[in-house]
Amino acid sequence: MASLWVESHGKAILVKGDTMPVKDFIKVKGGSWNRGLKCWIFPGSKKDKLISDLKECGLVKSVEDKTGASGSTAAAAPKASAPSAGNNGKAEVAGKKRAHSAESVDGDQVFELKDLVKATVSVFQGKSRVDLRKFYTDKDSGEEKPTPKGISLSPTEWEAAGTARPQIAKLIAEGSDSSLKVEGDVHVSLQSGSVDVRRFYVDKNDGEAKPGKKGIRLSVGQWEALKAAWSNISAALAGQASSG
Repeated sequence: MASLWVESHGKAILVKGDTMPVKDFIKVKGGSWNRGLKCWIFPGSKKDKLISDLKECGLVKSVEDKTGASGSTAAAAPKASAPSAGNNGKAEVAGKKRAHSAESVDGDQVFELKDLVKATVSVFQGKSRVDLRKFYTDKDSGEEKPTPKGISLSPTEWEAAGTARPQIAKLIAEGSDSSLKVEGDVHVSLQSGSVDVRRFYVDKNDGEAKPGKKGIRLSVGQWEALKAAWSNISAALAGQASSG
């Protein structure tokens, strides 16, 4: 079982110690490996939740808070007995399931999917949206920041994409490159093993529908992570709509 500690690094926090057994769990939680520091880095704003999650992980023996922010010293994992080999797999699955739950940020509900791809349920100008977007980790602050690579979907577009999931799965299994119109100008395209969700436009010169700049290309793994979180995202979207 892993013994870990957390340190401050500017506005970021570092996770150090015997991280190898829990590297997949740390990745699911949004950690990025810093080659220079030879440890995992997270935004400082995630410290409390991260420490709590590490304590709950069945593969972690202890977590020590060395940031000095709260004056705490060491925090042992709640489970005193070491888990059996069979329980290790359950702990990893539990970690992945928690990744499908939302983290509330300024009223928005953010779902961390895979490799810094996030789904955010929010209300903009009185209208509920699901924003699928790629993020990057700022090297100076350790904060995760959005990139232009993404697409914002209305509830109708999100529902239509959900209805198309079986057809998309069939196309992925066939390994064929093709494009599927989902709703309005939103298309899902299968290209070289990736799933591209994008808005198309009609070219005035030839009248053909062509891919625009607003969209996101997902690996099959990222698409599967999105599918696994779909029902939770839909529930969050329905909740935003009812409260709005």
